[in-house]
Formats: sequence, C-alpha cells, structure tokens
Amino acid sequence: MCRKRGGVNMEAIEKDRGQLTVLYLELRRAQQAANVMENNNAPFVDVDGLNIWDDVELDIIPNSDDMPLDSDAASGTAPAPAPTRNALGPSAIEDYLIPLPSNGNVDICHRNLELSFRSSRAEHHLARIRELIAEKSFQYSHVMRVSPRKGTTTRSQASIKKLNTEIALHCRMYARCRARLILLGVINLASRS
Repeated sequence: MCRKRGGVNMEAIEKDRGQLTVLYLELRRAQQAANVMENNNAPFVDVDGLNIWDDVELDIIPNSDDMPLDSDAASGTAPAPAPTRNALGPSAIEDYLIPLPSNGNVDICHRNLELSFRSSRAEHHLARIRELIAEKSFQYSHVMRVSPRKGTTTRSQASIKKLNTEIALHCRMYARCRARLILLGVINLASRS
C-alpha cells in the first residue's frame, strides 16, 4: 500500500532520498580521491529569480528515461556521514550543499570543469525545450484543431498538460544552469533578460 500525501507518493520520495544519499557519499569519496579540498568558510551566494518555475503545478511526472536530471557533480574532501532526518530539524539529503565553484565552497581553479558541465546541461535543456514546444504546437495544430471526436480533444489536452509540465521542468533547470554560469562569470549580467 502506497502512502500518499497531497497526491505525492511518499515511498517513492524516500526511495529517491536513499539513492541520493548513496550518490552523495560516492561524490565525497571521489572528491577525496581527487584531492579536492572544500572551503567551508566561504559564504553561499543564492541567486534570485530561480523560484519562478517553482509555482508550476507538477501534476504529471515526465518520463525520466529521456530526461537526464540536472545533477551537480563536483569536488570536496573526506566522505561525510549519511545525513538523516532528525526530530530537531530538517537535515535531509536534499538540503546539503554540493561543493562547487559557483557555490563558493570549492577553489575557483575547478571553475572550468563546472563551466563545461553547466554549458552542456544548459544546451541540453534549451534543445529539449525547443522539442517540447514543437510537440505542443503539433498537438494544437494537427490534433486538437482537426479532431473529429471529443475523446481525441480530451487526450490532446492531457498531452498538452503533460508537455507544459515538462517545459516548466526544463525551463527551471535551464534557469539554474544559467544563474550558475552568471556566477562563474561566463555570461555578462548586461545580457541577462
């Protein structure tokens, strides 16, 4: 029996947290093996404007097979113990800050690695947004407009809703990549629109 809260499968979330914890520990071990030191006294600079896509209601979870996640791979020191939730406050794995030059907690000499990663992710998300918008246009022009039955129109509307969710997800991930590229100094703030 699945525990659901507000339409969200809590067991799936806990399973994802477990997988994220394992990946975080692997990241910390790789940082130690690469001898990358984490700078814990650097302040975290949060970028404004990243919450614009947070208000989009994600009713349909897109298929993750064709959509790689925007993972932050980088550097640090010794492996940290696996974070867990406690009664005193939130210390979930998703609250941990990954050591990256754009977060200010790793030496800037690793900037080029993050730049290449963020640039490729930003290009991927832009390409995916273009594909999804083309599919949405097709749904309106070639399916919904010429639909002979109400059932076809209803299915097309469901497809459009799913496409809107996927577009919002990729827009959010692109906005985060772009904000990090700005922090790393690749994109001039004057070109920010």
